[in-house]
Amino acid sequence: MADYLAVFSINISRMIDPEVIVFAGGMANAGDALLSKIKLHYARRTWTVLPSDVKLSIAASCNNAGMIGAAVAASRL
Repeated sequence: MADYLAVFSINISRMIDPEVIVFAGGMANAGDALLSKIKLHYARRTWTVLPSDVKLSIAASCNNAGMIGAAVAASRL
């Protein structure tokens, strides 16, 4: 799974050049155990010609991130 998330992160990095990619949800409860594997696979697969300085991170409120984002979006409407 970490390899798939690394490939996803690389693809997102190349398409929209974000400053940070935040992982959330139940799987993110694995914390650094998951994040360190994602970073390892990311480093193995990413381009070396055009390096990316995207930061990979785990959300502070892993299980509630979707609800918080939806609430913020709804409050702006």
